Amino acid sequence: MQMKISEIKINPGRRDTQQRNVEELARSIAAVGLMNPITVTQDNTLIAGLHRLEAVKLLEQLVQTAANLTPEAKKTIRDAGDKITKGAALKISRLPPDQQEEAAAVLTVAPPAPKRQGMMDSEAALSEFKALCARYVSGIEALHHRADIFAEMSISQFDALGDSAYSVTSAIKEFFEQVHEIRHEMEKEHEN
Repeated sequence: MQMKISEIKINPGRRDTQQRNVEELARSIAAVGLMNPITVTQDNTLIAGLHRLEAVKLLEQLVQTAANLTPEAKKTIRDAGDKITKGAALKISRLPPDQQEEAAAVLTVAPPAPKRQGMMDSEAALSEFKALCARYVSGIEALHHRADIFAEMSISQFDALGDSAYSVTSAIKEFFEQVHEIRHEMEKEHEN
């Protein structure tokens, strides 16, 4: 049975996809096709195949970009090499046909965005993250002299303490996973 990708519903609470796996799957699907179908219920709710679904969406996006570009804009983008990212090409493909080639040409001669502001932003973000970590460590260290109170807690209180600590470590882990995925995307865009 065939259906539109947009008709597939995804229940909240599913595990997140790993962008690297999605990209690998997209390359595989482009090369040999979709070997294992995406499984859905009768009401089009996804049962299995979230990574495959995201890989197909990625391929549909690339196909959409290529289908919507004028031949002139495609040539300009192809000749530009890495000056025009996939994201920029998608945006160009959404322009009216008479504006696409000009927009692509502008991007090929425009100087790259200055990195200075990005560096200043990253330094500020790093300082903010370090300060947050220092406050957290300082707060935990302040509780060391009260460890005996924590040791006397009931099981439910101790479980609540563990849940709080777990939520902090989970938030940090999710933050680093998100940063890693963004860095990976940026590297991929730079390669293409």
